[in-house]
Amino acid sequence: MNEDRFSELRRKAEEKLRLRTRQLEQRTDADPEVIRLMHELGTHQIELEMQNEELLDAQLRLKEAARKYTDLYDF
Repeated sequence: MNEDRFSELRRKAEEKLRLRTRQLEQRTDADPEVIRLMHELGTHQIELEMQNEELLDAQLRLKEAARKYTDLYDF
């Protein structure tokens, strides 16, 4: 995954998390502990999504390399 794509994904995820947190904070009955836990959960979700993107990208590179070397071997 290139750095620009990683940065863009991270920026979008953080913006989405800020929006969700802001909406929760605007509720008058929102408990500060719930808000904190929601932020922690959102942070971990973003980290998992980014790791998943990295793994998918690595998988694609491995498949391409396997295809390339299989073709080379068969040649």
